[in-house]
Amino acid sequence: MQKFIYKTKVTLVVSAFICLFLWSCVGSLKAGQLLFPVTVVKAQIVTATISYNDIPFLHKICNSEVTGSPTKETYQFKSNGDVVRGKVDKSDIGACQINERYNNDLARRLGYDIYTEKGNKDFAVYLYLTQGTAPWNASKSMWSK
Repeated sequence: MQKFIYKTKVTLVVSAFICLFLWSCVGSLKAGQLLFPVTVVKAQIVTATISYNDIPFLHKICNSEVTGSPTKETYQFKSNGDVVRGKVDKSDIGACQINERYNNDLARRLGYDIYTEKGNKDFAVYLYLTQGTAPWNASKSMWSK
């Protein structure tokens, strides 16, 4: 009977220490949360569509490329229905004079059709946002004024 009581006391003491240890760990976690709160913010990808009309300076560039004047409105097609081509480089096409030799493959991979007015202007926005004004440096003397 003595051994049974002794084992029971040891078991109770060990159990009490285990409970105290676990309680202190949980309590510490709770205290830590109160002392050092962590805010979790859900990450979201926000897409914003930027169009040709949102970049007035790009209008000035494209106008200069096609009409020779930053104030005259650009156009995609001539009166006979043909797409506008560059006077100096026939590979420059459309309202924003996108060079088909250098840019058509990339434009197609990205889903732009530079032979349409919308595709030409949208790809011009892409070029402007990724390369700045560099693609249109040949006409810089007209649009930089």
